Amino acid sequence: MRSHSSVTCFTLVLGLAAADPTDWVNPAYVVSNSRGPADTSAAQRQIVAAAGWTAKKGPWSVMNGSIVPPNGNLHDYLSWAPYQWRTASGVHRRMQSAKTSLIQALMALGILFLGPCHTCDSHYPTYLKPIVSTAPVSSTAPPIASETINGAKAPVRSSSTRKSSAAPSATCTPSPTRSLAPSATWTTCPYVTRDGQRNPDVSLPQDSPSIVAMAQSVLYNSVAYALSASSSFSQMAAGIIDTWFLNSATAMNPQMKYGQVVRGPGTQTGSFMGILDARGFVQVFNGIAILKLAHSPDWTTGRETALQRWVSLYDNWLVNSDLGRKSSSSPNNHGTFWMNQMVVLKMYENDLSGARAAVKYYFTHQFLDQIVASGEQPFEAVRTRPFHYRCFNLQAMIINAKLADQLGLNMWVAKSRYGATIQTATNFLMATNPGSEDVTELYPHVVSVAAAYGDPTGKYLAFLQQGDPNYASNPYWFYSQPAALRGASAKNQQKRSDFLTGGVKERRIPTQYAVMKPAVFAQSDVVELDEGVFATWDDLKPYYDHTGQPTIGTRRRRDGHVLPESLGRTEGPARVLEWSS
Repeated sequence: MRSHSSVTCFTLVLGLAAADPTDWVNPAYVVSNSRGPADTSAAQRQIVAAAGWTAKKGPWSVMNGSIVPPNGNLHDYLSWAPYQWRTASGVHRRMQSAKTSLIQALMALGILFLGPCHTCDSHYPTYLKPIVSTAPVSSTAPPIASETINGAKAPVRSSSTRKSSAAPSATCTPSPTRSLAPSATWTTCPYVTRDGQRNPDVSLPQDSPSIVAMAQSVLYNSVAYALSASSSFSQMAAGIIDTWFLNSATAMNPQMKYGQVVRGPGTQTGSFMGILDARGFVQVFNGIAILKLAHSPDWTTGRETALQRWVSLYDNWLVNSDLGRKSSSSPNNHGTFWMNQMVVLKMYENDLSGARAAVKYYFTHQFLDQIVASGEQPFEAVRTRPFHYRCFNLQAMIINAKLADQLGLNMWVAKSRYGATIQTATNFLMATNPGSEDVTELYPHVVSVAAAYGDPTGKYLAFLQQGDPNYASNPYWFYSQPAALRGASAKNQQKRSDFLTGGVKERRIPTQYAVMKPAVFAQSDVVELDEGVFATWDDLKPYYDHTGQPTIGTRRRRDGHVLPESLGRTEGPARVLEWSS
């Protein structure tokens, strides 16, 4: 019964996160009474209501989990890698190749591998056939080579069973407890990566859903305090922060070394992916900034001093640990979200020069290779859930641009090597068929882009109106109004003396350009996009070769309404903003 309850709660939290993703909202805009001409009253009411009901589910703590981290210290954050699946080799050896699809279907449903693994032995397979992502979004794109493992031709491939420092046990025993004891199933059965297929049992450790819910509630309650001046909201926000970060009996240790642990034989350690779990810290420190600017009596000097100590330790771990360094250098969404955290931590520590240097680094390094001229994002498109991962990285790019805006820097006009901006990537997604994926993931980003770049033709508003008539009641509608940006729009930002100097002019992207190998391949022929998910330059090159507009397909609104095929399509070459010399 307890496991069932855990899964149900996790589903609810994910639903909230999908509707209101990690974001940054200008504290001065929230506290101010001048918020522009748009009617955001419904969104404000939604935030105030969410503040109350989310806080009732808390406070949250890493100490509430029933699964103990490998070192036995519940103060250490723990989560499991979501795309890892236990495999039973005895079953595979008895199956003929014609039944492989049935095995994969049972894995996807969580039927085959959720039970005790009694049949694993030294003959477990070295790999399962990888799941290949969709091809680049174009009917004229170069064909994708056939799947291989050693030949490295598949756009995305899953690794073999996880590498370990110890040989697997002769048999896999069922776990006698819900701790990661050496004899437990989670440490004796081999696991394989199945990119994009979430293992339902990853909801058993409670820290992952808890950190999401905690961060959301802190921001909701902080904003609600500024909107209502009700001390109950600031008290709830401060209390949630106390429990997660500051109370010695309940606080999380300032590191993520057991984030997204990859289970299987050998030493149980976290992965570089685990840092992604803490992306909600942006919301936490956003909420604190709002409380401080609104002069909340509940954000005391004692709390500030204690949290500054915690942040200093976490900042050091994020920069200097092996996992932190690997995450920071990732060319895809992991690196983009890592920078979100780094910038907001520097801002909280009042190291504004460090924050500016960090955000500039991102836009002059990883960002350069993340968007091609058409707006495609190769490092995300190559995954098995391409629409989701494109939206996910776009979310992190927008947060970096908003944080830069907060720091007096205009990164909305930043261009990739191929002349593309954040707006280009958004336009591409608006014109892309999401297939079976969730188009609503894109809506908050469309609002942000409309605020930053303007919407003179009304195409962004039309996209929202036709996709979700209730968009104006979502919190993101309040968070991402033009008045929330210091310069109101990319066009106006460049005129401000406290923004980067340089004129801005428009130019047309050429239809042909030199394809450049991303910088990440300078040190290695293979890049790890996720734990056990690898890609080579040959895998990614077709996406960089393609310069045309995305394929326009049929999209359906949540109520089943079919959206026009032309929605979001732009005729002729794409247009971007470019710095003049």
